[in-house]
Amino acid sequence: MRKKSKFFSKGFTLVEILIAIAIMLVMFMVGYASLSSPKSENKLKAAQREVASAISVAHSNALQGKTVNKILPQYWGFKFVNNKKYQIFNWDGSSPSDSMVEEYTLSNGVTLSDPADFNDSRITFSTPNGIAGGATLPLTLTLSLSGSIKTITINSAGVVSEN
Repeated sequence: MRKKSKFFSKGFTLVEILIAIAIMLVMFMVGYASLSSPKSENKLKAAQREVASAISVAHSNALQGKTVNKILPQYWGFKFVNNKKYQIFNWDGSSPSDSMVEEYTLSNGVTLSDPADFNDSRITFSTPNGIAGGATLPLTLTLSLSGSIKTITINSAGVVSEN
């Protein structure tokens, strides 16, 4: 019969535990890196959809001949007022400036990076035919977040495309 060593015990050695922790740490880092990139892409895509939707609302208002206080505006439009805020507006032909109808703010750190001059982002749609104007067309707006970019392009017919 064999004698049991008094130094023999059940369990893991310190080296084995450190190796297991190192392997789990590497797996965690790979998983975190692969999941954090899609989050920023999703935030950027959501902002792109919001802006494209706002442009489409302005175009739709012009095509429908939507009135404001029973007055038919000469045009409906969209513009960025800074790199975070954008507006849907109209102009009735008599007031000295546009009338802001709705204002929105980009969220989650997304910003407008191009055009750099916000006045170049102003686009109008004439009532009731919806023909686009007010900017050099086609107009491309570039949204950015953490080095990633998404663009929105509006052509002279008012068609909005997301890239």
